[in-house]
Amino acid sequence: MMAPDDFELASCVLATGPELPPIRGFVQYVVGAGGLYVRAADGRIEALVPVAPSLRPLSGLAMVEPYARLAVPRVPQAWLDSILASARKAMPSEAMYQLVADPLARNSYGGWACARPAQLASPGAVTFLDLAGASVDLHSHNSMPAFFSATDDADEQGLRFYVVIGRLDTRQPQIAARVGVYGHTMPVRATAIFDGLGCFVDTFGRCRQCGRRVGDGAAWWTEYDLCERCDEAEAEVNA
Repeated sequence: MMAPDDFELASCVLATGPELPPIRGFVQYVVGAGGLYVRAADGRIEALVPVAPSLRPLSGLAMVEPYARLAVPRVPQAWLDSILASARKAMPSEAMYQLVADPLARNSYGGWACARPAQLASPGAVTFLDLAGASVDLHSHNSMPAFFSATDDADEQGLRFYVVIGRLDTRQPQIAARVGVYGHTMPVRATAIFDGLGCFVDTFGRCRQCGRRVGDGAAWWTEYDLCERCDEAEAEVNA
């Protein structure tokens, strides 16, 4: 067991080859040929996400491939189906759900338990009492698209997967997912978290407004969930 005086809050490592050393400390910053990354693991989630890209490859360093994965089995689709039914009943308000990897929990199914924590919700926001052991935070956007807001960016500061579901009033609701490493986030496919999506349409790689995929006629991304055309249109509306 590591003594308190030996504990490292953060460490840093240079990526000089294809394999990274074990993580030391609470978080580990990695400098690779492509820039700066942050890396962490807690026994349930393992992730390495970009922090700051380099304008040109850094000489003498290896390329680093970002990743985000569960170290436990994925969440059963049955939980996602149940959350959808509950979130639809909560409309027009938003709703918050948290998933805990705990096969011994009272309501566990497939190694996961789902909670709807104490919360205050409205059609445009939800605040809640956080469950410290949660690995997945999921909130609904009622009939709005599934996207991460500036409020989400400020609130989501843990090592977790974060999920938004939206357009719940349609037959093909949307789902958006990302991993967070203490304030640094990276979009991921929802199937990295759930073993099935049912009727949901994953917004990964799609513009949340027009639905186009990167490379199928939409311009390059100015935001990770908006194409250039839709970003410009939104800016005009907000001007």
